[in-house]
Amino acid sequence: MRSVYCENIVVFIAVVSLIIGFTVPSYAYSAASKELSGYELSITRFSAKLSKKSDEETGKNILRKIGMCEKDINNIPKEKLKDVCNSKSIRNQTEYGKINQDGIETKLSEEQYKYAANSLESPQKNNIQTFSAGDSWENEEQDSLFVKELFIYETKNAPPGTFGIMASFQWKNFLGHYKGEDIFSLSGESLVFDRSSFLMHTQFTYQQTTSLGISNESKSEDFTSDNSSNNDLLGKGYAISFSYNLPNNLYSLQSSLIYSNASFLFMCSAELQQSDQRNTFNVYANCFHQTIGVGSFNVSVNVSGASVSVSPSYRYNQYQIMTASPITYQP
Repeated sequence: MRSVYCENIVVFIAVVSLIIGFTVPSYAYSAASKELSGYELSITRFSAKLSKKSDEETGKNILRKIGMCEKDINNIPKEKLKDVCNSKSIRNQTEYGKINQDGIETKLSEEQYKYAANSLESPQKNNIQTFSAGDSWENEEQDSLFVKELFIYETKNAPPGTFGIMASFQWKNFLGHYKGEDIFSLSGESLVFDRSSFLMHTQFTYQQTTSLGISNESKSEDFTSDNSSNNDLLGKGYAISFSYNLPNNLYSLQSSLIYSNASFLFMCSAELQQSDQRNTFNVYANCFHQTIGVGSFNVSVNVSGASVSVSPSYRYNQYQIMTASPITYQP
């Protein structure tokens, strides 16, 4: 009888929690950071079992609750979704901004960002700038919109002190920016990154004009440790970085292909160097956007502890997101 009573209490708590979750107004999710505790994740898993949902479906639902967009959720491998499902805790940090033609970033609220995104007009062929490798730098009327997101979860299906980290960088109105070689990095104090767990998903939308008319298309590509060169995927100190050549706009007398939006999802696991001790650390994600066209010639990634930089620095603009407060690990 006691076990039945306890089970009923658990079900009651789960139902109440779900009701509360559905009645919280949407503005509660506009905060820059959000965290789901182990208790909240247990309730979510319990509810998923009652609904006979798979670990992958549950992992997706957890990522929705923590604020990840559907596009990124659909590009996460099943193995990582299972890790998310069985995680001990998960947190998210989101920042919105706009970037002008000089690469200067201005922070926006979520409401300001959404308003600006809705106001963006579809790019027209006659006012599209032609920035590709070798093009001249000109002013462009509209700023780019930029979203940086950082997701960190402590995994159960791995050695103690292992964290899954995902960083998302999303550009809207990417038309006027030079497209050379960008560099992305993840780092954290005392975190040793597992190169074999690396995955980068890139996605671009573009407008293509041919003799048949204008069409809006998209393309995506995945990079892992297996299909990335040692020059592009580097593990140094408490960091891992990946160099990526952006696709260039294409022009000919008969047709053109113009990239307008871009998104990058960087995923990797990391283990605390001393997982048998209490530890406090931060996590950092960087997007270094190239502004001067020289490709990878004489470009190097430098790591000092958890700090990552790119030299020569004048060729790049750095956009960073980090944990709002340090993470405390207790073995």
